[in-house]
Amino acid sequence: MRFCSLAVFKRSFVRLISAIALLALSNAISYSVNAQNSIVIGEGSFATDCARASSVAVTTGSASRQDLLLCDRAILEGNLGQKDLVASYVNRGVIYMAMGKPKLALADINRALSKDSETGEAYVNRGNLWFLGKRLEDAIQDYDRAIDLGVERPHVAHLNRAMAYEQLGNLDKAKLDYQAALEYRNDWSEAQTRLDRVEKKLRSDRREDK
Repeated sequence: MRFCSLAVFKRSFVRLISAIALLALSNAISYSVNAQNSIVIGEGSFATDCARASSVAVTTGSASRQDLLLCDRAILEGNLGQKDLVASYVNRGVIYMAMGKPKLALADINRALSKDSETGEAYVNRGNLWFLGKRLEDAIQDYDRAIDLGVERPHVAHLNRAMAYEQLGNLDKAKLDYQAALEYRNDWSEAQTRLDRVEKKLRSDRREDK
């Protein structure tokens, strides 16, 4: 498993947190957190505590040991049903990401997917791990899967996939995904700024080709 170094990962996470969207899960509460569009899922009180902690982690780009303990308690002591257990693994993965622990985050997200392979939010978050680890093709595959599954907030997956395509130099596909993100959320300034940049680059490339 090839992740960038921990220091690089932490710097990348902080730099990209305003664009790369982590998705926490809860049925009980739903947050929309600026450009990160946190989606929170979980019905039991322990699962809700874990979901809230993960949503804060998404907002701030940081998390504490106490946040982690909330999710530990949900998983180990919450007597959760399948849906809430899957959500809590995803949400603890989000907290591990915010703590700069990508391997532990990946382990939790994979645990969630082993229990429910159709949890679209888990694929988005795993795609984010691949993205931050510079595994862009793997990231795109997971974003594809999330979109195919009908993730609750598809604009998030489209934005993140567009960023991956842009880094790979596939500006045409990046443009299409930024446009798709804006179709779902037309007031998203982050997506609009990135779309404008890609379109400017495409125009420049076409002029050079003439």
